[in-house]
Amino acid sequence: MPLASEQELSVLWAATAMIAPFYSLLETVSQWSAEKGVDSTTAADYTAAMFQAVASVAQEGKPDRFAHLAAEAATPGGLNEQALGLLRDAAAFQHVREALDAILTRISRPPAVP
Repeated sequence: MPLASEQELSVLWAATAMIAPFYSLLETVSQWSAEKGVDSTTAADYTAAMFQAVASVAQEGKPDRFAHLAAEAATPGGLNEQALGLLRDAAAFQHVREALDAILTRISRPPAVP
């Protein structure tokens, strides 16, 4: 995808720092499922398949598609609404933003002069 500036490249580069947290989220969901009695292989396979399916839905659409998909999945009184609310109340997504800001600051610094 063509980028308009070095700043865009830096921002998207910073976003790649979410790969390990993504895998840790999958690990958390998978391990929790196994701790609750699901076979560990089944838990891992299901978790990976579920997240892959959800991510594939988000591949196409308008720039604001993620908010729409979240709203669509968070049916009133539903399980997704409850989970989303708990994470928002715990400022989980604000912590993601803070991590991204810290990474962007790190990669945007000029190189140290020896």
